Amino acid sequence: MSSNPSNQSAHLWLRLTSCLLLSIALLATSCSYENRSKQIQSQKALFALGMAVLEQSEARGPLTLAEIKAIASNEMWSHDNWGNAVEVQAFPDSWVIVYPGRDGQLDYSDFSLYLGREPVDIKGLYDHDLVFERHGRLLTIASKDVASGRFPKGPLIRGAE
Repeated sequence: MSSNPSNQSAHLWLRLTSCLLLSIALLATSCSYENRSKQIQSQKALFALGMAVLEQSEARGPLTLAEIKAIASNEMWSHDNWGNAVEVQAFPDSWVIVYPGRDGQLDYSDFSLYLGREPVDIKGLYDHDLVFERHGRLLTIASKDVASGRFPKGPLIRGAE
């Protein structure tokens, strides 16, 4: 019993299509995992940077924008895990530190729009900014570590007062 050549072609095409779809699904899962990992690691670095700035300001008094930028220039914190540079802005009684996220674009060009905002859950939203502000608050929450308490608790995190 011999196979029909057109059936063999259709079968081969079906197998190739299936392999292609499986490859696309695996690649998408891999990219999602990689971006999620970068988001979590960037938030942890941002938290560490924010805490370093807070510690310096508690030890020496209010810091200037130049002093905050000098702390942020440390190679551990100078870029998020997508390679985008940290952004810092100071105000008379506050400051904001921002990683722009995967897209490298700030959500707001006016940093004052970050002030006084409530924290927002951005898990999986990789193009959104990661934001830390002077009162020790992460304004964007990209990691379950914040909710689970694996970051240090205390008056430096909203809700822990």
